Amino acid sequence: MARDPVRGVATTGAVLTTNPKEQVPTQPLSFFLIVGEKDPIKEAVKASQDKLREHRYPTLYREPAEKGHQYFDDDSKKTFQELVRWIDSLDRI
Repeated sequence: MARDPVRGVATTGAVLTTNPKEQVPTQPLSFFLIVGEKDPIKEAVKASQDKLREHRYPTLYREPAEKGHQYFDDDSKKTFQELVRWIDSLDRI
């Protein structure tokens, strides 16, 4: 990944496939992880969050209730609004 222009990574129902790389102080990187409460990979996403935090990456984790492995819909409006605020905050890092 070209980290110069990238300041954040947002995922829906995705897990880390490798251990995170060490942080680069001049290239901050934050994560926003979303996984449905009923998603079969929920525990793996939580483990990804733990790995990112161990490497001291700023990480937000959201678990929309009654959701499985799916994209946002009208019921996910609150989570979507949080994601938009998080994206906006990346300019301030």
